[in-house]
Amino acid sequence: MDESVKIAFALLYASLLGSVNAAYVVGRVVKGVDLRTVGSKNAGASNVWQQVGRFWLFPVGAFDMFAKGMTSIYLARYALGLELEWQAAAGLLAIAGHNWSIFLGFQGGRGIAPTVGVLIAMARLELAMFIIIATMGWRLTGNSPVWVLVGLASLPLWAVLWDKPHRRRPSHRRRQAPGLQQLQRERDAYAPAVVQPPALRPRHRRPRPMGQPRRRGGAPMSSEQQEQGGPLVCHWHPERETRLSCGRCGKSICTDCMGQHPVGVRCKECASPAPLPTYRVSPDYVARGLGAAAAAGFGGAILLSILARFFGNGFLFLFLMVAFGYVVGEVVSSAVNRRRGRPYQYIAAGGALLATAPVLLPLLLYGSFGLFGLLGVGIAVWVAQARLAP
Repeated sequence: MDESVKIAFALLYASLLGSVNAAYVVGRVVKGVDLRTVGSKNAGASNVWQQVGRFWLFPVGAFDMFAKGMTSIYLARYALGLELEWQAAAGLLAIAGHNWSIFLGFQGGRGIAPTVGVLIAMARLELAMFIIIATMGWRLTGNSPVWVLVGLASLPLWAVLWDKPHRRRPSHRRRQAPGLQQLQRERDAYAPAVVQPPALRPRHRRPRPMGQPRRRGGAPMSSEQQEQGGPLVCHWHPERETRLSCGRCGKSICTDCMGQHPVGVRCKECASPAPLPTYRVSPDYVARGLGAAAAAGFGGAILLSILARFFGNGFLFLFLMVAFGYVVGEVVSSAVNRRRGRPYQYIAAGGALLATAPVLLPLLLYGSFGLFGLLGVGIAVWVAQARLAP
């Protein structure tokens, strides 16, 4: 299939599916009302909650989120193998079709559920920060639409702050440029039938000075070793015979004294292995981790204060704390570019403690939540720090 046909199909699919308004259909079938004329006068999931019933919020929200937002992205990505730009364009058209449906006279909902579906498919961590900001603003001011817009406007900021742009996924079949195809055909036409490999150049060894014995360790013998004349022994363990030597200073070493180096074997005095970039601790990444832990901790504390009322004090509460610890650890891990180390573990543990403050403070002050509360806080902290363990 031609590339332009794939692009046109993906965009048309997203726009038409986005224009199918499930909220309007549910309102007409269940209650016989036109959601565009009652309540908030928008054909969206929130108006379904108010005018039709709470039960119908979930199927309508699931259709808008998964069928519209996610399938538009996954169709363009996996089924058609399009680039990231066309995947994003399909997601935007799905949201636009939901807001201005061609079947309802260019009226519709607010586009929150399809936006969440698109973010699930393309930017999950940015979605987590959007939910935290919107929830915090709603709890503090009681005005949800304004803070939803603020959360959406902050998405580019989080993407730049974490420096984690989504990499382009390779297409299943990449089309080559016509000029390159022509060059390859000409090269194949005029290439000889059998290509002889180039002759190998002889490898010359550096001459060894006269009087110096040959050694298998790679480094020249010291004068003390030449005077011994017998079997070589380890410089630090004279009772051990060895044939190894340091590639830098030439000292004889045993297997307990040697250290692997990018250029060979070194003794313990000459070996100075640099830590891998994954385990390096820098002030810049520590600051980024602290900021991410603070944001995730405050947002998690507000969200936990709401959810703790519904989950109660039992095993479901423990699963909730596992989820909070994992989210905090993942946010900190993304902020520090997947680095690991003890300082980053402390940062993630602090973020988890901050997120579980609605449980920890009543537990310390009044003894609320009991054993399950204490166990849940410990689980959240452990899961968060385990995400950054070396």
